[in-house]
Amino acid sequence: MKKLDNEAAAFDELGIKIAVGSGIKTGKLELTDFSKEIMKTKPMNSPIPEKWYRKGGTISMEENGTWTYTNKQGQSVSYPNGYPDFTPYYHPTVKPVEIEVTKPKNPQTDFKKANEEAGLNKDSDPSVPASNKPPDDYTWHHHEDGKTMVLVDEDIHREFRHIGGQSTVNGKNAEGD
Repeated sequence: MKKLDNEAAAFDELGIKIAVGSGIKTGKLELTDFSKEIMKTKPMNSPIPEKWYRKGGTISMEENGTWTYTNKQGQSVSYPNGYPDFTPYYHPTVKPVEIEVTKPKNPQTDFKKANEEAGLNKDSDPSVPASNKPPDDYTWHHHEDGKTMVLVDEDIHREFRHIGGQSTVNGKNAEGD
């Protein structure tokens, strides 16, 4: 593949856009497109392309380097700056809340704090089965800012693997560690 540096936008022979100056294709990628160079830009802990394609999914890349995974059902999650954007899968009525994420890692304590901050309990709508459990079919996602908790579709959260705010505070991306 030829490296381009002087054109505003370029397309290969199949009409797939190539990120200018990078030699990296953008748009829908084929499994054979995942070179070492492209894999260096893969969001941390996101699905492995070979396994994702085997399950019937696809991956595309935007000019700005954002990866977007689409599963075989057509559900997509983009990873701007390497973190998942679950916005389309947020709970329709429960707004994001801010908490102090527990150190060391303790998701159940974080879920309890998020439930309290969101006003969720056994009598609320939606209700929670226990003070430290999210509503049925949802889970609390630790946003990458390290303080915001977002209630998202549990299946989507599980399928679209990622690094998130839990890691920002307690893990690989923790500051001061």
